[in-house]
Formats: sequence, C-alpha cells, structure tokens
Amino acid sequence: METVDIIREIVEGINKTIEIDSVVDNGDGTYTLLTCKTLYIQENFPITINSNDYTVTTVVKNTSIVVKGDVLPTVDSFDLYAPYYFHGTVIKTKNEMETKKALNGDTQLAILPFTYLKEILRDKNFRAGSGSPFKKETDLQLFHLTYSDFTDWSTTDHYEKSVKQMTVMADLFIESANNHSLVAPFEDLPDTTTPRVNFGVYVDNGNEKRIFVDQLSGVEQTLTLRFYGDDDSCCN
Repeated sequence: METVDIIREIVEGINKTIEIDSVVDNGDGTYTLLTCKTLYIQENFPITINSNDYTVTTVVKNTSIVVKGDVLPTVDSFDLYAPYYFHGTVIKTKNEMETKKALNGDTQLAILPFTYLKEILRDKNFRAGSGSPFKKETDLQLFHLTYSDFTDWSTTDHYEKSVKQMTVMADLFIESANNHSLVAPFEDLPDTTTPRVNFGVYVDNGNEKRIFVDQLSGVEQTLTLRFYGDDDSCCN
C-alpha cells in the first residue's frame, strides 16, 4: 500500500466520538454538554446530535460544550465532523481544496478541519534479505489546520480557538497510527509539533500573500513512521 493511502486510513481512523456525561438546559435555546474530552471541537462549527443540528457557541476544554439548537440532546455520545485529508504539493493541494469548496457551496467549512500531508515523500525501503521486519520507513511533514480569523483574533485567540484543538488532532493521529495494522510501534521515534498561527502567510515584494486561500491556524507535525508489508501480491 502506498504511504499516502496508509496516512489516509490513519486520518479516517481518528477518534471522533465525544462522550456526554450530562446535559443542562440553559432555558434560552442553548444546552451545556458536560464532558471530560472535548477533542478537536471548535466554536461556531455545526454539529449533528441524534439527527438534530446544532451550532457550537462555547467550548471549555475537557469540561463543557455549549450548543444552540431546537431540541434538548438526550444521547450519551455523538460523533464530531470528520477531518478531511489532502496530500500533494502546495499548488496541487490548493487547487483541490478550491474545487472541493466549489462543489459544496463555496464554504470554508467544506474542507475544515483538515490534515495535509506535504509531498514530496521519500520512502526508505528495506529489501528482502536486509534482516529488517519493516518494509519501509518514511519521514512525514503533516499540517493539522482549521479556521482562524487573521483580522480580529489576537495571538492568544489563535491558540485558544485553533492551535489547541489541532494539537489534540495531532495526538489523535498518533493514537490512530498506533492502531493501524501496517504501522510499526514508534515509541522510540518521537514526533515534533510546532504551532502554526496565521499559517501560510508570507510577504512578496511588500505584499502579504497566503499559500492557501483560507485563513488557517493549527500545528505542524513531523515524524517518522515505519511500515510493515501488506503482501499485496496475488502470487504465492
């Protein structure tokens, strides 16, 4: 299996389930969900609980989530919006993002949050007779990114509303990778995370430009993964 496809499966395997300990009806069309794990949920994002739609208004990390909606949530868990996955060069990925948005109402939420695997990838292959239990080893540069507001947010706002959530996403990526059958345990290969506020902003001839169209913040995650072979040959 190609490395990009394994990473896709890891992203798809990221834990999205939030367990609800109790619910408080605030009497104003909002409800407070008490939970010990808020995962990567963000304010102003839409969520669906038991087929009913809500908007997240307030998040206190690993304590509570306030949502606005028409029906009192009565379930003990729900799934968050799944992260999207992109891979490739910056230019190709930018074009893919814009195409996906155009097909989904041209809204930024059509692609958020997302994990971006930057290419070029270089697989270090372990050939037969090498004595290694692994098939290959690959250095990865990932970006876990989501909505931010370059105009009105302070640096603290970026950390509280985007960076912390995407740091959780990076942790969940590691958890999912450890559960993948083709990924070798990598306790001895630590990952590195770097906060990325105002991601992709640069100055060209005195003009501020952005790598991607959308305003994004989050974390960069670099790590090395070792992969077992998947025996994809049909020959014995």
